[in-house]
Amino acid sequence: LIKTLGEHLSAQRQAEQTRKNLVPKIQNVLDVYENLDTAAQKNALLKSVLDHVIYSKSVGGQWKASDMQLFIFPRATSFGDDL
Repeated sequence: LIKTLGEHLSAQRQAEQTRKNLVPKIQNVLDVYENLDTAAQKNALLKSVLDHVIYSKSVGGQWKASDMQLFIFPRATSFGDDL
């Protein structure tokens, strides 16, 4: 039981550290994104902080009301220093 709790605590600490590291990286993305010239540059920047994104929409369109749902999954493992 103590070993399991220790492992859980270690995982919680790692998750907290990951969140703390993610905030400045996302802030950098927000600061830099609009100044990039190409879609490829913007995609590379977004991929540096996002693991994947899922969206679904069954009704509506560009100018009509829709039921679109957007799920954003931040990159939760090691981050590169390429931001």
